[in-house]
Amino acid sequence: MTKKTIIIGDPGIDTAFALALGLFHADLDVVAVAATAGNVSAEQASENVHNIIEHLDPDRLPRIGQALSVPFEPFGKAMCGSNGLCGMTLPPVNKLHGHPADKVIVEEAKKHHHGIHAVVLGPTTVLARAIERDPEITIHLKGVVVVGGVIQEQGDAGPVSEWHFHADAHSARKVVRCGVPLVMIPLDISRRFAFSPAELDELLAGDSTVCNLLRRMIPGGMRTSAEHCGIEGLILPDLAGICFMLWPQWFTTKLRVMDIETAGELTRGMCVIDSRPTRKTPNVELVVDADMVSIKAELHKAFHGFGG
Repeated sequence: MTKKTIIIGDPGIDTAFALALGLFHADLDVVAVAATAGNVSAEQASENVHNIIEHLDPDRLPRIGQALSVPFEPFGKAMCGSNGLCGMTLPPVNKLHGHPADKVIVEEAKKHHHGIHAVVLGPTTVLARAIERDPEITIHLKGVVVVGGVIQEQGDAGPVSEWHFHADAHSARKVVRCGVPLVMIPLDISRRFAFSPAELDELLAGDSTVCNLLRRMIPGGMRTSAEHCGIEGLILPDLAGICFMLWPQWFTTKLRVMDIETAGELTRGMCVIDSRPTRKTPNVELVVDADMVSIKAELHKAFHGFGG
């Protein structure tokens, strides 16, 4: 049975990989893609979502949610370039008609009552706005998967914070507290979605629309990874969210009571786990490990199975 899914993302090369996997895998039915500012501005995020989906050309086009204005500046220029795709340009396309992202999320959640997941691959702002727009969305969503936060490793936005939560900590707190079953994939895990040049060549060896498009994105991404991270290859953290939806058996999780720090000058966006003896009900299913050998094997099978 296919899992109906709303993807929320801020493309980003890693988001492009995640969109391709979600849109073409037979076990997911991506009914909507909601753009959000993050790596890039709201305007650029909306443009990237339109362009990537149009050039991927899936059999069934999802609804498009236009990114909303946000209270933070884009944070991905160093790693993703000014357009999010490390300078690679896609020919302009006729824009699909898009409604505001929060409106699309609310409408699709109601339409598929308790039968749809939201997968957040960027800041949680858009999902938090959807909850504000219609608080009853929390009874319609079956679950939420969030790629964000950091637990034990060093952060990327600050010593103890990750960009998706740091950029809009109040929205992250709202989502974590919303009551919907929530799986969180922290930076500790999403960093493991690292691929060497040889692995990328093998992953995208097929002659399909998906592989041909993603191959064009790799050179620019690898240049910035080498320059800013000192690694040879690419880290594709957003893939973690779609992989969890498809293959949860390869992830280990633990239930936790969690909140998000919103005010600290040095700690904004920090994930605070309350491990004291308490009667509080855990609100987060935290991913603590991932079998990357098995996950990469699943990805290889999936990408090689996508038709032209």
